[in-house]
Amino acid sequence: MAHITFIHGTGNKPPKDVLLAGWERALAENDGIALATNGITSSMVYWADVLYGSPAQETGGQESLGKETSSEPGDDDLGWTQTLEGKEKEFVDRFSAVLNFDAPSPHGDDFQPDPSDQPGFERIPIPWFIKRRLMKVLLRDVHHYLFNTEHSPSPGITYHVQDEIRKRFIAQLQQDAALLGGNGPHLVVGHSMGTVIAYDCLKRVSHCPPIDALMTIGSPLGIDEVQDQLRPEWSKMDGYPKEHLLSDWVNIYDRLDPVALDPTLADDYQNDGARVVHDRSVSNPGYWRHDLDKYFGQMQLREALAKQLRLRLT
Repeated sequence: MAHITFIHGTGNKPPKDVLLAGWERALAENDGIALATNGITSSMVYWADVLYGSPAQETGGQESLGKETSSEPGDDDLGWTQTLEGKEKEFVDRFSAVLNFDAPSPHGDDFQPDPSDQPGFERIPIPWFIKRRLMKVLLRDVHHYLFNTEHSPSPGITYHVQDEIRKRFIAQLQQDAALLGGNGPHLVVGHSMGTVIAYDCLKRVSHCPPIDALMTIGSPLGIDEVQDQLRPEWSKMDGYPKEHLLSDWVNIYDRLDPVALDPTLADDYQNDGARVVHDRSVSNPGYWRHDLDKYFGQMQLREALAKQLRLRLT
């Protein structure tokens, strides 16, 4: 028996049960890993409702280009940045410069480069107006979590973002560990912003339950500005969350994924100076390389996940 605790990434999402079913389906497609068939249970740490007033109206659980960038009108409005001061303003200014969403496209916002090319103008071959929107949503989600912003997704409901999401993550791990009862490996699999949340809890929350293995997918954890906000618990030489991660950490990335701007993590999350994170590069098809469905279809990811689950792929 084994259990996977999934945690989703940036942007709005469909309801929790729909999202989880979509992730399970994507992982099983084309002779992949059918969790239930192999006696593997799963759950989802769902936090989209902390930032969004109502679920996205998709019928599937995958994180496609449209679903990542068309959550709600105004989500890419940066008006919330205007009153920031001190460390928060410095973070937003530096992170905005890294995301570079205000850079003009020399070919126009509607330009769509050939995904088989290696463009000199930009690393990410997607329409510039779409990339600009995604980067602004990512900036907001990362800021609100790392700085524990007070946010009201709908009238009458207010959260301190980091406090609420940490509480949900810890509660789900506790529930899942009780379900397992020590009778199998317990994994956390995170995508996008979900990898920041998982790492933050495993490294910086003293009462976080331990897990056996971690898989990060399309992660922004390599970005300096994100790492700076994980101090003092994080350091390059001792960033591995050994207190609550009992075995291995596998990091899956595509070099054309716009969220994984600095995609490898082994050098930034060492264990007492030793590089122990297993970075695995894949090449997702098409323009949109951040799509979780595409990651889940990669054999390298499936083989690494099967190993963590102590499962033999047929």
